[in-house]
Amino acid sequence: DTDVLEFGLGCLFGAFIGDAMGVYLEGRGDTPSCIDVLRAADMTGGGILAVAPGQITDDSEMALSLARGLIHGTNDQSDATVIPLSHIAREYVRWYRSPPFDVGNTCKAALKSADKYPMTATECKPKKLWADCLRNTSQRENVDSKSNGSLMRCTPLALWCHKLSPDQQGYCGFQDSLMTHPNETTCIAEGSYLITCAHLITHPKDVEGAILAAKTWIERKNRESEVLEWLIDAENQKLSFALHNIGYCKHAYVRAYYHLSQRSDFMESMKETLAAGGDTDTNAAIVGGMMGAFHGYNSLPQNLVEKLINCDTAKGRPRPDIFRTTNAKETGTELLRLAPSCIQEFQWKVGQPLDFSKYRKA
Repeated sequence: DTDVLEFGLGCLFGAFIGDAMGVYLEGRGDTPSCIDVLRAADMTGGGILAVAPGQITDDSEMALSLARGLIHGTNDQSDATVIPLSHIAREYVRWYRSPPFDVGNTCKAALKSADKYPMTATECKPKKLWADCLRNTSQRENVDSKSNGSLMRCTPLALWCHKLSPDQQGYCGFQDSLMTHPNETTCIAEGSYLITCAHLITHPKDVEGAILAAKTWIERKNRESEVLEWLIDAENQKLSFALHNIGYCKHAYVRAYYHLSQRSDFMESMKETLAAGGDTDTNAAIVGGMMGAFHGYNSLPQNLVEKLINCDTAKGRPRPDIFRTTNAKETGTELLRLAPSCIQEFQWKVGQPLDFSKYRKA
């Protein structure tokens, strides 16, 4: 389906572009000047992290890790499809060991728990799947965090989930977030964001339907969720102050839905997000993923797409090939090809291990 490919790749590359733009302004702690915003929007590289032009950061490197986990896990399955959580978790740990030049505190707290186990193992220790190890640690260390580290990486799931029902799309986002960001707000934010992006991939330009699908799922999940208030804020053009509590996932979530509801031009949505300051690479990645799903791959600035694909990390922060965007288009195409139409669901209960009699080891 050419439309699905167009808007699926738009979602993936939109997030990567936002990340590679925002890194130039990362960590400054002030409101960027107009000149700095224009420099960032050109994916100029540099900044405090001294990256190469077009280089991505932890946001998109984790997204690529998620994509690999989905692809490897789906290809390995011989029975009914499940979301391959332990393949995904193992790829997150592989990324953490690379080691990255930047990693958020919440992700670090979850990933360090599995750092000592061999990457070749299906289980990180007897009767303990990789996903369980991360989930259990994050429940202990991160349950109060509402940071943006799960929302920033989730666009590959939108491609893989695009054939699923909204309930199952939300479930996949919820389960991915639980591995590092188990607070219900962050889990609902990721699940609803995925529902919106997946709807835009399968129903191009249907803004009202995409937002309604997310809202309906949130109401079924928890009618008291603060994420519903965030959608109202977006509708009322009430954007939060991104320089306060900079890692708060609300900043980017509200901006993404605001720009979607306004049908903003892709570059204008990026510049507004960058100009707000704060956690610029992550905020722009989150907004970029949703706006890329709205506009489509061929409507993204192709000079920036080329910068991503041709980025030489040796000119900034040298990285292994698996954490570069050289083959991102092929990765996105494969995610869409492998997309299941239905999955089995196995609910994690807080503080309890998975029921291994029912869970096929991923």
